Amino acid sequence: VDAWSSQLKGRLSSAELLLQETAPDSPREGRSTPRGSRGGSGAARGGGTMTSEERVKRALKRLEEDVPYHVALFAEPVSLRTLDGIDAMGLPNELRQLGERLLVALS
Repeated sequence: VDAWSSQLKGRLSSAELLLQETAPDSPREGRSTPRGSRGGSGAARGGGTMTSEERVKRALKRLEEDVPYHVALFAEPVSLRTLDGIDAMGLPNELRQLGERLLVALS
């Protein structure tokens, strides 16, 4: 439960950061890479604003990475049995809620 929760929270945080960075009216737009972010794409842009093409590429990359993870966790039979077992034991978790939030952030 802890490992899956941590992974989902990390992916959700990354997706939310991407949404903030790629929003057309984002206060971060035009800055070089924000502190604590990965990738260094700001340096590749020379510190300029993010183009529409760059926004699309980053969003597609995020989708390509996160959707298969979500499917593996919430659609594969073994994972579903594990999730059902976690729920049946009454273990406190927010896995399904985090999964839904991740899908919303990616849509």
